[in-house]
Amino acid sequence: MFCYWFQVPLHLAVLVVLLAAVPTNYAQDPPKPAIAREHHPWTRFHPGAWRATQLTTETLDPDGRITCRATTLGYTTLQAIKEDRYSLHEETMVDSRGRQVNGPPQVTWHNIYVDDTSDAQTEELSEPKIIDLNGRSVTCRVFQVRLTGRSQPKVAQILYDQEDFPYILQRESHIVQDDPKSEPAWQSVTEVIAVDMPYPFQNEVFQTSHLRTVITTNKVRIVRMAIVCETVPGGLVAEWSKELDRDGKVLRRGYLELSDYGTTATPYQSLRRRGIGRRGR
Repeated sequence: MFCYWFQVPLHLAVLVVLLAAVPTNYAQDPPKPAIAREHHPWTRFHPGAWRATQLTTETLDPDGRITCRATTLGYTTLQAIKEDRYSLHEETMVDSRGRQVNGPPQVTWHNIYVDDTSDAQTEELSEPKIIDLNGRSVTCRVFQVRLTGRSQPKVAQILYDQEDFPYILQRESHIVQDDPKSEPAWQSVTEVIAVDMPYPFQNEVFQTSHLRTVITTNKVRIVRMAIVCETVPGGLVAEWSKELDRDGKVLRRGYLELSDYGTTATPYQSLRRRGIGRRGR
């Protein structure tokens, strides 16, 4: 017990008692993300969920002939979730011209809004937006996301449907220019173009959505078509991409497909020892 050898005015003593009675646990609760965690393709799962993928990339010469082909096996595991961020542990093994090279394991943190490694500040715009999705009107909440801690600031606008997968129906991102009238040096637009599409995978048939992403820079244009599924960690089931120069010639192209996935942790093995085999779901 503590003894105080000085007198405290009565009104101050009452104030101290009242403040002590106020619960403080509310201040310890982390802020809820603007987008629900269960609506993100990684954070809707528990840490330990994983996916295995195979990516084939090809480089073409000016005549369209393949000059280099490489296959990359990838194994990605959800490691942790914290507020509006999550971390992934990634392993890769590249097979090019008969030579296999293991990349160093990497752990990266991402925000749930644009899957970028930067911190994000979000602001909801007052007016929702109604869009047409395969003949159906969908009312979306609109968020503006500013990515901080970057040498070049980036801003994104997200259309968020709280009801149905894939939830983020449109996302437009660009680098902020010093001159607001100039064209962005980098711009990315992703939109959902089809929903509830069947996709066979091993002994299952996924219900999937199809996404189109167009990335434009000062030098190249990248087009990606992706198939995503709510029951697969990370969402991605398949993706096709091509990179074109200013004249429209294809410089590179790629094909990615899901090899396997699991929603629970599995005993760790190196990618070389593990291979890409089916694990427990």
